[in-house]
Amino acid sequence: MSSLFSKILKGAGANFLGEICGKVFVLAATILITRYLEKSVAGVVFLGMAIVEVAASISMLGLRFVVVKYVAEGRERADE
Repeated sequence: MSSLFSKILKGAGANFLGEICGKVFVLAATILITRYLEKSVAGVVFLGMAIVEVAASISMLGLRFVVVKYVAEGRERADE
């Protein structure tokens, strides 16, 4: 059981570290864009980033449930 717990803990730690690195990268990119681009160009870039974020959020709707379903079905087939 401790092996499973350590795997989960390592995965959670890696996920957390990835999230933090991603947020730092977005912050740095935002600072650089606002610093070096004109206001109108920066606005277009940020509009594009917002559209991508919304599209990514919509694409993830229900994905967790589908993954769980297909993983469970695959394991069931493997047991047979």
